[in-house]
Amino acid sequence: MVSADSGGTDDNDGADDADNRVIPEELLVVISICTLIITAIILPPVDGGVLSDPRSAGDVEDSLDIKTPDNLASPGNPESTPRESDSGQTVPPTADPQSQSESSRKTAQSTRSGYGSPEASTLDQPPASMTIGSTQPRSGKISKIPVFTVESPRTGYWRQSVYATYTGSTWASETESQSYTGSIPNNERTIEQQRTEYEVTSLQETSSLPVLWQLESVNIQDSSTEMQISTAGTLQTSQSVPRGTTYIAQSAAPPRDPDILTDAGNRYPNELSRRYTQIPEDTPPRVTSLTENITSDAETPYETATVIERWLEDSKAYSLNASHERSRPIVDEFLFEMNRGYCQYFATAMTVMLRSQDIPARYVVGFKGGTQVAEDRYLITSDTGHAWVEVYFPDVGWIRFDPTPPGDLPIQNPQPPYNITLNRTVVAGATVDISVEKNTNPVTGAPVRVNTERVGWTDATGTITTQLPYANTVTVSARPPGDQGKYLNEQTVATVEDMSLPAVGEIPRLRGSSRQYKLSVSNEPLRSTDGSGCSIQSETALKCQSETNISVDVIGSTVRGKSVVISTSIRGVPVQNGTVAVDGDIRGYTNNSGEFTLVLDDVTTGTHSISVTRQAASGTATIRVLNASSVSKPTQTQDSASTLPPTSTSTSTSTSTPALTPVTSSQDNTSSINITVTPQFGVLVPLMNAGITVTQSNAPVSNATVTLSGSAVGQTGPNGTVDATIPLQQSASITVVGPDSTRAQQTISGLYRTTAAIILAILLFAAAGIMFLYRNRDTIRTIITHIHTTLIQTPMLVTDMFVRLTLGIDHVWSWFRQLSIQLRKFILAPRGHLSLDRLTDMRLLSPRQIVSIVYQWLRSLTRALRNRNQDQMPQSEEGISSSSESDVETADAQSIIRKLWYVFTRAVGPSRLRTKTPKEVATYAIEQGVPSKPVIILTQIYQKVEYGVESTTESQLESARDAFQTIQSALGKTNK
Repeated sequence: MVSADSGGTDDNDGADDADNRVIPEELLVVISICTLIITAIILPPVDGGVLSDPRSAGDVEDSLDIKTPDNLASPGNPESTPRESDSGQTVPPTADPQSQSESSRKTAQSTRSGYGSPEASTLDQPPASMTIGSTQPRSGKISKIPVFTVESPRTGYWRQSVYATYTGSTWASETESQSYTGSIPNNERTIEQQRTEYEVTSLQETSSLPVLWQLESVNIQDSSTEMQISTAGTLQTSQSVPRGTTYIAQSAAPPRDPDILTDAGNRYPNELSRRYTQIPEDTPPRVTSLTENITSDAETPYETATVIERWLEDSKAYSLNASHERSRPIVDEFLFEMNRGYCQYFATAMTVMLRSQDIPARYVVGFKGGTQVAEDRYLITSDTGHAWVEVYFPDVGWIRFDPTPPGDLPIQNPQPPYNITLNRTVVAGATVDISVEKNTNPVTGAPVRVNTERVGWTDATGTITTQLPYANTVTVSARPPGDQGKYLNEQTVATVEDMSLPAVGEIPRLRGSSRQYKLSVSNEPLRSTDGSGCSIQSETALKCQSETNISVDVIGSTVRGKSVVISTSIRGVPVQNGTVAVDGDIRGYTNNSGEFTLVLDDVTTGTHSISVTRQAASGTATIRVLNASSVSKPTQTQDSASTLPPTSTSTSTSTSTPALTPVTSSQDNTSSINITVTPQFGVLVPLMNAGITVTQSNAPVSNATVTLSGSAVGQTGPNGTVDATIPLQQSASITVVGPDSTRAQQTISGLYRTTAAIILAILLFAAAGIMFLYRNRDTIRTIITHIHTTLIQTPMLVTDMFVRLTLGIDHVWSWFRQLSIQLRKFILAPRGHLSLDRLTDMRLLSPRQIVSIVYQWLRSLTRALRNRNQDQMPQSEEGISSSSESDVETADAQSIIRKLWYVFTRAVGPSRLRTKTPKEVATYAIEQGVPSKPVIILTQIYQKVEYGVESTTESQLESARDAFQTIQSALGKTNK
């Protein structure tokens, strides 16, 4: 993102930049949304600057008053530093009284409030093309995030990027860059007047190096870093440099004498004039006309620039809540329709107005001012991003003008009480992350002190990383952003010197667990927060008891003429620069790993005390030194053998121990941490998930911090496991830091080999499968054909089954109907074998007679049914006898018609009969030569019976029989 307020564009500016571009209405809305998102992500901050030369010591003190938050330089138009007339420096005593008066007026205005743009700036590299202003009004406050610090007698305008081409809504940079080899490109360089050397330390990762104008030389901390210098004097690196990078530069301030600038004239180099007087052809003529009217009394380019600068300051108000309409020339709208704006609008308007009068001018972005935090030291924060104008004068060079007027900048400045948390146990010398929050929101830019030393300012996440001092107690305090006063308000702070150390099981866990050092709001005096040795100091401070007992290990044989390694740590944290002494005689200091090599050449035989101290931290160990001759003797007594020094001895912390016996550490000796990686699918390959399990003594370790190839994975859960994604690289390193600061590391190698092996196996399996299919292609084709045929025939088989089932059910139903009819006729008939009139006679019969009568009745009934069925069934395919029954009911007629149709279809014999409709069967029969008329009659009668259109009459039954007999005769003749 680009510099915040007045200067460069910030994140919000970047988002609005996309809105300002002329986009045809026919394009989809989604393209605009994507453009806004991409622009907001990639836009970096802009920088640039000229040395600020204050008018007087009093002005400097007023403008940098650290007690007034409004005096802090703000994002975009940070004019809390002295307001420098014209090009950026104060007018020297030789300047005319009117200029001095105007300069004093501007200085007074600039000290009363800050200036800003819609969003805060960072040190990201400014883009090659930058959109101006915003199409949406802004609300809210700006974060005050530390960006870089400057060691210099004074601060100024810190340049990041210079823009030459104006399109009406954007600025484009056309400067050329080359590798910096010690010389600065001479692009109509400003003549030298006053040199200043300064040291800049970045507080963010960046590739942009802000410098003052005009740069003369620069030396970066890392000599291997390649720097690029542009013809406009801006500096950057070919690759991003880490936070904390320092570089020393020297710049020459331009002259500020009005007489020199007035006499400079207007004889500009042709190429420079062509590039820096360009304005779009569609610029409305009224912009030029307005400029001519304003500058009608100006006789020189310097007077013209001064008049335009003052006119913009007096006629327009400063406000971050300013916006313009999309797809309109910004300068024209700002001059004639807008009453307020911020630095981007003012700087662009002045540049275009000067160019309309053929005066070379360019648009510059960067940071301005800063907050004085110590003698000759300034803090530049994200709210100080700014934009200004540089005007070219022949034989002089580029001179800065700043037309942005004073205004109030809404800086986000949370006030105490704060929540302060540490991410680990308080151990002397340990590296710790200190987080400052206000109602769970990070407090950015808050100055933090540990004991009496200021360690820096919180970053955008509200966190600062520092090393704890070697002291018995540690007081962490934070002040509101921009407040550089005394951190404890000159109050006497009570101390708890006798506060007991926490037990091992009570040591607070890493940040994010249930146990933390936390500062919360309290009206009570000093008290312990959780029994862990930490207590609330005030609304802005927290005091903790620190672990200072040093564990000393002696590694090697303690024999004269040899050497041993003294290894020191406090709960796993190496003691750096610790003083090592033998019997009170200082022998040296531990290195960064907490180790020191002790040579035993001049150490006498016998028992000696080794002590390691650093400030309040201390620890001792006892060793026994022997002669080399006594150690090499082949025979020894049992007593002498017991006194031989071990190859590795462990020492204690400040506890007395018996002589001749190695002393073990007073801390708990825990076994090493074991790391187990379980792949999700059984094989470790890049980009696949895996479970990392941390155990110690076969027990899971919770709240252990796991790092995979330098990237934080997270903390283990109660089961000691955390999930991670294997990175895309040949090998991956897993680092685990336990809650007690115990470290373990494991390397996974051969990831590419495993991946290649899996891919090769898949390819071989696929090749084998293809070969198998090719060799058995005929068999596979036959199987596929059978499957295809089966699938096609399955519907027909299912249909045939249902047709057969339906016919069976219908046959059974007809049989029962016939049976019921015969029973009814038999019982009700007056002449029946067993009429009701004869029931009274049955009482006179003997049982034998009754059985005989019933038997005869059943035989007669069976015979009658058999004869009826024989009458209805055709005797052969050539003929069928008509029913002799004259009294036919509907059910009988329907059954007979179905049977006639059944015989007809079997006689005709169409293929796939069960899938054909009656109409299709009839059509087939006619095509085979069967008379059409009887076929049609029989088909129509059958359809009425089958579909239940109407009941069957005797006449229809007779018609069906006649039609069937005709068909039967025709078929008989055909067969003959």
